[in-house]
Amino acid sequence: MTDNPHTPKDLPHGEDLLQYRNLFQRAPIGIIRTSPDGKILEGNQACAEMLGYQTFEDFAIDSADSISFLYQEPHHRQILLDQLANTDQSQHFESRLRRKDGSLFDCRLHVRAGRDAGGMIRYLESFIEDISRQKDIEHALQDSAERYRSVFENTGTATIIIESDTTVSLANERFVALTGYTKDEIEGKMQWP
Repeated sequence: MTDNPHTPKDLPHGEDLLQYRNLFQRAPIGIIRTSPDGKILEGNQACAEMLGYQTFEDFAIDSADSISFLYQEPHHRQILLDQLANTDQSQHFESRLRRKDGSLFDCRLHVRAGRDAGGMIRYLESFIEDISRQKDIEHALQDSAERYRSVFENTGTATIIIESDTTVSLANERFVALTGYTKDEIEGKMQWP
């Protein structure tokens, strides 16, 4: 029989507890613990700032009833609870949350359930990353790719892109019309002399 690495004797105490508390408070991502019905139990300053509050206490006061109002789609919290009810695994998903001023931001949530001895969910621990900048970059790249594709397809000139091994990786419709081959026969298969 192996020892459980998380037995009570191994839980932090004294100075170790203070170090863990500092780690929690200074973490660069939002951390929040809530009850299943959405009551705030604990959280860190990064969470408060991400949501547009000066302090976590201010956020907790505004959210005294439930944090469901944070979700752009309030039913997302219920979906998360339903997923957690059937697993002990952390759940990871993206959502849009609402800041104090009403503006929305994209975030990635990592959530796990803390359970009592009977297996009932006592609390949810959530780690929140603001991924708004990443989403903006993804959208900008998609827009750029669409513009490139549009220019490539609509030049009026037969155009292909040839890889270093001489394989044609992309052909526009004008090239297809001139050669009589289909895109499927050209792209990734045809070698350019």
